[in-house]
Amino acid sequence: MINKAWIFSVFTLLSITMLLIYDFFPELNKFLRLSTPIFIGLFLMILLSGFYLNRIKNESSLPFNLAWQVTLTSYLFILIIVFILLGGDSQVGISLSNPVLWIVLMFTVVEDIRQYRKMKNAQSNLTP
Repeated sequence: MINKAWIFSVFTLLSITMLLIYDFFPELNKFLRLSTPIFIGLFLMILLSGFYLNRIKNESSLPFNLAWQVTLTSYLFILIIVFILLGGDSQVGISLSNPVLWIVLMFTVVEDIRQYRKMKNAQSNLTP
């Protein structure tokens, strides 16, 4: 059986991808015919997935949480770079020259390092 957390993770990635595609390439809406309720649904899916994924906080979920955080951060950063290289222009100001993007990325990396150290400490405490 597939882990529910992975299913929510995949739906979250797909939802974020769709929203970023629309943000960087709004002219694609002519072809995709995405309506406002669909965008609201995607946003709610991301929100609810975040609540579900953050609900499970125990020592055994640390490796999954760390892998999810690194995967999501890397994926979004690479996606933004690819969209910029493809000629997309964010309607909300997401760009590599935006200092807010770099600050958020810095905090995310620091949090990933903190989680990794916590996971390693927990593993070393378990071994005799």
